[in-house]
Amino acid sequence: MCIEIDGGKRNEELRKFSRYIIIDIGERGYCVKGIRSDAPPEMIDEFIAWYRDNYRYENGRMRPEYIVRRSLVIAV
Repeated sequence: MCIEIDGGKRNEELRKFSRYIIIDIGERGYCVKGIRSDAPPEMIDEFIAWYRDNYRYENGRMRPEYIVRRSLVIAV
């Protein structure tokens, strides 16, 4: 999963995680690949909650936490 950086409100909320975020430079520009596993546990939980709230399925349902955690928490 890749979170595109578009300069909107989502990015302002994303800044509080900036110390632990892993960014990838791809063909579409910069994108966030996930959060580092050495981040404080409460920050990881906040990032996962933020992601689930902002990136839902097309029908509006939130993505399951275990799937988001498995794909966005990146081992360092």
